[in-house]
Amino acid sequence: MIAEIQGLRAIAVLLVLIFHLWPARIPGGYVGVDVFFVISGYLITGGLLRELERDGHLRLAAFYARRARRLLPAAALVLMVTLAGSLLILPASRWEPIAHEVVASSLYVQNWWLAASTVDYWGADNAASPMQHFWSLSIEEQFYLFWPVVMSMIAAPALWVVPLRVRIALVMSLVFLASLAFSALLTPTNPEQAYFFTHTRAWELALGGLLALLPPSVRGLNQWAATNGFVGLILITLAGFLLNSESLFPGYIALLPVGGAALVILAGRGIPGPAGVLRNKALQWFGDRSYSIYLWHWPLVVWYDFAFGEISFGGGVGVVVTTLLLAHLSFQHVEQRFRLGALRVRRTLVLGAASVGFCVLGAGSVSAMLNGIETPKSALAASRYPGPDALVKGVQAPSGIPPVPTLSWLAEDRPPMSKLGCHQNQASPEPVFCVVGDPESKHVIALVGDSHAGQWAPALIKIAEAQGWRLLTYTKSACPFGNFAVNIQGRPYESCAIWLGRLLEELPKQGVSTVYTSLSRYKGYEDQIVVQGLLDVWKQLERQGIQVIAIADTPWLPFRPDDCLAAKPPVECYADRAKVVPRADRLKLAASRMPSVKLIDMTNYICNPQICPVVVGNIIVWRDPHHLTATYSTALAPYLAQELGLQLSELPSPIAETVRTVKEFPVTLKCDGPKGRPGFERRIFV
Repeated sequence: MIAEIQGLRAIAVLLVLIFHLWPARIPGGYVGVDVFFVISGYLITGGLLRELERDGHLRLAAFYARRARRLLPAAALVLMVTLAGSLLILPASRWEPIAHEVVASSLYVQNWWLAASTVDYWGADNAASPMQHFWSLSIEEQFYLFWPVVMSMIAAPALWVVPLRVRIALVMSLVFLASLAFSALLTPTNPEQAYFFTHTRAWELALGGLLALLPPSVRGLNQWAATNGFVGLILITLAGFLLNSESLFPGYIALLPVGGAALVILAGRGIPGPAGVLRNKALQWFGDRSYSIYLWHWPLVVWYDFAFGEISFGGGVGVVVTTLLLAHLSFQHVEQRFRLGALRVRRTLVLGAASVGFCVLGAGSVSAMLNGIETPKSALAASRYPGPDALVKGVQAPSGIPPVPTLSWLAEDRPPMSKLGCHQNQASPEPVFCVVGDPESKHVIALVGDSHAGQWAPALIKIAEAQGWRLLTYTKSACPFGNFAVNIQGRPYESCAIWLGRLLEELPKQGVSTVYTSLSRYKGYEDQIVVQGLLDVWKQLERQGIQVIAIADTPWLPFRPDDCLAAKPPVECYADRAKVVPRADRLKLAASRMPSVKLIDMTNYICNPQICPVVVGNIIVWRDPHHLTATYSTALAPYLAQELGLQLSELPSPIAETVRTVKEFPVTLKCDGPKGRPGFERRIFV
């Protein structure tokens, strides 16, 4: 292996390592991944090119076998150790998402999984996954999978009129330009997805590939080598220190570290001058073990963060030492053991497939185990799970009863709209909806707004079913039911404004008589702008004869409820009510200026006068720092009905039907498609 390449790998992995431990030290250290992309494109294209020029064709099976024995054994080991360690260290609420990500990582589609997660607002408050760093490995593996096939097609005899290197360069240039254009266009409008998409990162690998196509007279030791190497290292360093989490990355700005890596590679072997530091023995050691260092460091960071909180300098040093020890052992006894020796293609491919299958099977077993956990129906008595009755009526909750939902199900204890696909994401402006209760009822109500409105769906579903109402749920991620401009990651949330306009036209057509709504806090917006935006919408509904009922926002916890409940030794989980209840709820301010709007505040059914407990009456109140669990929302149904002036006797006993598990308590919901498109009806278990 070229010493300068190994030194460049060392710099890349050290940038990532320091960034993940102490992000304030090198705020742009994430660019180390971009350096890796350029190196991978250069090495893989160069190796394939040499084989094509020597043999006239590629032995694809042998190529994939070499990649498998180089990458899969260490990756499979880390994935399985990380899965097992996470089951021991992290709270049960994280187990199923981690199991899903083990599958995505072992199949090398983790980048697409994370890209999809960025538009899943229900998971916006999820903690970092110990498998998250596999996104970059997934992009590289996808390149390894498809690029050899493309090069084989380019080398077809029918194309011999044009020199091989020219053909490959033309295709690689098209990939480079198209991908860079995609990245530049998508990054300003959706930087989260641009960060993970393969087609917005392929240009970085393509640039490395183009370097491999240059003739030796251009690439290598020449009068510009010292300058190229030095400038390249400076550009990478500048990217590490000048960029940060607020930078619109990747986009054009990624040319800074990518161009720096390209210049270092262009300088070739034996770079004179300052860039010769890349041949330093210490950097060679880190470069040899860079793959294992990258694999091991991130799970350790996530585990440390959960167990001890923010990483101190001493704690970070401990993580570094542990990472290097594990990386060295992994390099010596796994990477080297499988990489060296004669290549047996068929056997290697079988073993590679088996390692992937082993990871998928292990993660699938964990997921199946979690989905099989049920609370016996006989155990769901109201006396065991009094829920809000413990606050309101002073009912004593028996001790020693495990709270519900279980921690393993907590993150999934969400309103049913998310499972049916009728909670609209941030991308689409179509006002899709679910129909609950009596679909033939003439009394039509609607729940509208963002996820903080959506969290009241379970309670309203119980009320609608008991009253024989027709309930329509119109909810959209991070989109308020108010006429004020909202930004997402610093850019205008255009689909929200379109959604609101279409929804205001849709509600009268559906015969809605009453609209229920709530609102998240939308920090950074002036109260007067938000209040006026709410009043604009409410007055429009009033003119159409539609009653508005506003439900004040729920308290926001300053910590993750699952982390607190999983703490060892156990701690009491609660927040000071005065600190977590907003002093000026915008809904209350708006309602005070419009007498026709009925305001409901459910805080007294969630908190006592002093504190807001995470568990009330053996039911967990929050699934994340600021969303109610569907279980507790349903348990609040009688009290929401009481606030609406309905008789409690009109509702069935809530407790046994509230404490639900994965396989119990079916709910049938109908989702109508947007504007003439076909809808669907599903029976789910929530």
